[in-house]
Amino acid sequence: MILIDSSISTWRTWLQDANQIAQLIGTILVVIYVIYTYLTFRQIKKQTDYQQDAYLKSELSILKEIIESGPMQFQNSKFTNSKNTFSLKYLDLSLATKMKGILKPIFNFEDSLFDGNYLIVSFTNYGNAEVNKIIVKVTVTVLNSKELIDKKMLREREIEVIDVVINEIVQRNGGNLKVPILTTASFPIYSISVKGEYFDVRNKKYIIAEERLQGQNKHLQILQ
Repeated sequence: MILIDSSISTWRTWLQDANQIAQLIGTILVVIYVIYTYLTFRQIKKQTDYQQDAYLKSELSILKEIIESGPMQFQNSKFTNSKNTFSLKYLDLSLATKMKGILKPIFNFEDSLFDGNYLIVSFTNYGNAEVNKIIVKVTVTVLNSKELIDKKMLREREIEVIDVVINEIVQRNGGNLKVPILTTASFPIYSISVKGEYFDVRNKKYIIAEERLQGQNKHLQILQ
């Protein structure tokens, strides 16, 4: 009889231990499921947010002449401007005017040779959210030729940083905005760097990768 009671007690203890182990395993599985579900939904949200993001690509170019934008024309159910027509409200002429003032008495060229050659920053939005604000930092380094430095005692370089805040809508899925920033016709040799940030309509912030452009105007390097 004692042997039977001992066996029953051992069996009950084993069942209790097994039940506790099963409960522990069940708890662990629930925790694993909760963590897995959380990570899955977080990844889904991340992918969904990415699909709703803006993606702005910038490109630099030099355009010899531009026309200030005037009245919009209605064509093919869309408002359009003529070719090479831009808004000039973000155009900064301070450095160009300064260099023109320094170099014109030296070279005595016509004004037209010191004007034009516009730096155009083109923004294309390949994302799925509209962009409504762009902030760019434009760093311009102007170099004088060795002949100008030696014979006219000019400084080797002029450096200017231009901060531009562009409050314009760039439509999603290929929307494009082209902005004249400065003119380069009065720079003997120049290097331009553009970088910054932009915001979509949800006020989400993105970074604009740095773009660089170099050029020169040879007729402003050699004395006649």
